[in-house]
Amino acid sequence: MTFFGVSQRIYVIFAASPARWKILEDTVPYITAKPLSDTRWECRLESVEALWYQMSEIREALFAVADQSWDPMVKAKAESLANFEVGNFEFILATIIWYDILFAVNTVSKSLQSANMQLDVAVQQIKGLVTYLTKYQDTGFHSAMNTAKEIASAMDVEQVFKQNRNRRRKRQFDYESRDEGMLSAEQAFRTGYFTCIINQAITSMNTRFEQLQQYDTLFGFLYNINTMRQLNDDDFLKCCMDLDLALRSESLRDLDGADLCAELKIFREIVPESVRIAIQCLQYLWTIRDSFPNTAIAYRILLTIPVRVASAERSFSKLKLIKNYLRSTMSQDRFCGLVILSIEKDIASTLDYNDLIHEFSTRKARKVYFRL
Repeated sequence: MTFFGVSQRIYVIFAASPARWKILEDTVPYITAKPLSDTRWECRLESVEALWYQMSEIREALFAVADQSWDPMVKAKAESLANFEVGNFEFILATIIWYDILFAVNTVSKSLQSANMQLDVAVQQIKGLVTYLTKYQDTGFHSAMNTAKEIASAMDVEQVFKQNRNRRRKRQFDYESRDEGMLSAEQAFRTGYFTCIINQAITSMNTRFEQLQQYDTLFGFLYNINTMRQLNDDDFLKCCMDLDLALRSESLRDLDGADLCAELKIFREIVPESVRIAIQCLQYLWTIRDSFPNTAIAYRILLTIPVRVASAERSFSKLKLIKNYLRSTMSQDRFCGLVILSIEKDIASTLDYNDLIHEFSTRKARKVYFRL
């Protein structure tokens, strides 16, 4: 919280005045300071990226603001940020650590937001992200330390960690003596800051995508035809029966596990070689769905499980853009139509207006021909 609070203070001190923002633009060559946002967590990566690549330039801009400002509060804030925050070795190291973590998470997040993302690919990428964070926990601190030392040397910043004062605690008569204060400042930073952040990130990933991993356990044998062909009869029947139990609610059931197993044994042999993944299987089943009803239901359920909610969130963002204060009297039907056109603009741009007008005129024709 302190780190991102400092990042926001850096942005605020420049954005509060056009003159100070001009100093920032003249000093920083590429990326200006970025603000934080409560709705877009990606802005945290943008804020850290501006600091990581231009730490020295932003510090020089703060010194320039302190020299040119006649406001004592602004001068004090700029000097404090330049000397004790940006000019602090721990802050430089924390910037590198946060950038490595946020960049990895943001890369996977953008991939998951694609419209054609499938469940198996999403689970695979999430597992890869957790593996990367686990490896970064072992080797990331040393690599971040080396990079921070190079930046600190270029900025002429002392490469030391702040030694925290040991707090005195009231000891009871049965208190066992412990070797407190044995950790160095560097070890305390690694244990209390770096390790804490990585453990929290790994735990959050495992907790947030636990449901997707459950779906992967249930539908994993349907992802690929080659995977399905490698299963023996006992494992194949077990997978189908587990899926049947998972989709059953009291006396209601979506499919029959035994029939699904029998259908899939035939389906995996007759499917063409060009059909590999789940979406291709469903497209092929659509032509012969009457022969494989349980298989078609299983693939339809698999492919309708939402991997992410980015599309739904973007749809709600469109509402305020369309129904603004100037369109406050818009009817519900017109509003829904405009929202659909805006959300599905890629599909709407491919439509032929002449065909639409002809079909509309055909359905709305009110001419009545009278026999003379």
